[in-house]
Amino acid sequence: MVQQGYGDPSDDAGGESGLSEAQIAAIEGAFAEHERLLARLRRDVEEMRSAPAEAEGDGGPMARIAALEARLDKQEQALRHVLERLIGFFERERGS
Repeated sequence: MVQQGYGDPSDDAGGESGLSEAQIAAIEGAFAEHERLLARLRRDVEEMRSAPAEAEGDGGPMARIAALEARLDKQEQALRHVLERLIGFFERERGS
């Protein structure tokens, strides 16, 4: 079975190298899902902030909020990195 990859001319009807419409749609879908996850994490953080403070032995809700915020920051950085790489890839492909 032959798998088509990025830049495979057989992906495009016009014969140009680059991503097929299906690949672009899959990437956009993945980014949309990631955005939904980030939005859900933001809502969770806001809910935890607005909840009354409770004393817990392991740092309590504030420690959880800090951990969620750190995780959210890392995910946003990863998404930005992937977007920058994709943009660079498309710019290089168009320039060739």
